[in-house]
Amino acid sequence: KSVEQVKEAPMITTKPMPLPPPPPQKKVVREPVRHRKVTEKLPLQLAGGTAWVNADIYHPSSPAAPKTIVLIAPASGNASRLGEVSGDGVNSYANSRNMSEEWAKSLANQGFFVVSYDKRTCQHSENPICGNVDQQDIDQMGIKALSADIDQACQFAVSKVRSFFEPIRLVLMSATQGAQAIALATCAGNASGIVLLSPIIGDLETMWVEGLNRAAEHAKSLYEKNQLLNRKESMVDFFTSLKAQKFPEHGHTRGASVKFWQTWLDASVNTLALLTKINKPTMFLISTKDDFNDTALLKSIGQKTSEKSNIRIKYYTDTDRNFITENAIPEKALLDVKTFIHHLPPMPESAY
Repeated sequence: KSVEQVKEAPMITTKPMPLPPPPPQKKVVREPVRHRKVTEKLPLQLAGGTAWVNADIYHPSSPAAPKTIVLIAPASGNASRLGEVSGDGVNSYANSRNMSEEWAKSLANQGFFVVSYDKRTCQHSENPICGNVDQQDIDQMGIKALSADIDQACQFAVSKVRSFFEPIRLVLMSATQGAQAIALATCAGNASGIVLLSPIIGDLETMWVEGLNRAAEHAKSLYEKNQLLNRKESMVDFFTSLKAQKFPEHGHTRGASVKFWQTWLDASVNTLALLTKINKPTMFLISTKDDFNDTALLKSIGQKTSEKSNIRIKYYTDTDRNFITENAIPEKALLDVKTFIHHLPPMPESAY
C-alpha cells in the first residue's frame, strides 16, 4: 500500500527562477559625419632633399568663421597621422585607439579644418599606412627636427585652406611629447592658440619615474605592483646612464637615438617657460586619472593663473590621459576645446 501511495502521489513541479536582466550596455553616441577627408602628400624640406609624408585634411561641411585650422602635431611614439595609442602608459588597451583621427573627426564636425600628418619616425615596415622617410636629422638633432616639421606643416595647412587674403585662425594641438615640439616651433609664435592634452611640462625623468611609482601605489594586485616597480627601477637606471653619457654618442636605445633622448630630456624642463614666453592662449587638458601628472607643478601653475595669464588648465574625471574613450571623444573635453577656439583671434597678418 505504501508503495502504491508513492506511485500515485502527484509530482511537485517548480517554475524556474527568472534570469536577472543583463547589465545595461554603455552606448557610444556617434556624431553624424559633417566633414570629408582628403589624404595628400606633405612636402618636408630636409638637408638631403624633399621628403614626403602623408597628411589627412578634414574639410568641414559648414566651416566656422573665420576659417579655422587645427593642426594636430604628432605626440609621443612613432604614430601615423591617425595617432595610434596602445595604452595609457600603465595599462594596455584591448585594441589600439586612433587618438588624432577621432579628435580630427569631432573637431571637423564642429566646423574646423583639421590637418594631421605622419610622424617621420613612423616607418612602413612597422605601420603600412606610413612611408619610409628619412629621419637622419631626427637622430642627430632630436626634438628640434620635429619642431621644424611642425613649421612646414603650418605653411602647408594654411596654403591648403586659405583663399586670397582672408583671415585664418590656426590652432596647434598635440599631446605628451608634442608639447616639447610645439614649444620649440617658430609657428607657435604665429598661431592663434595652442591646445595640449596631457602635456609633459616638467622634468622628463621625474614625470616618468614618479608616474610609475604612483601607478604602483594604486595597483590592484601585488603582481601588478611589482611589475610597475620593476619598470620604475629600469627607468631610473636608464636616465642615470643617459645623464652620465654612458651610452654610445651615436647609438640607439629604447626606440630612439641617444641624441634624441638627450634633447627631449633637456627640452622637457624648458617647455613651460617657452610656452609662457610665446604668450599665446594655451589650454592644458588634464585627466585626474593620469598617474603621470606632476600635480605639484600643475597646482603651482593654477595658483599663478590670472585673467592675464596665457595658460588655462582644465581637469577631467571621465577619461584617461589620451582623452579618447571607446573611440569617442569625451563630450565635455570637446565642448571646452570648441569654446576655447571660438574665442581665439585670427593669425596676425605678418604671419602669412
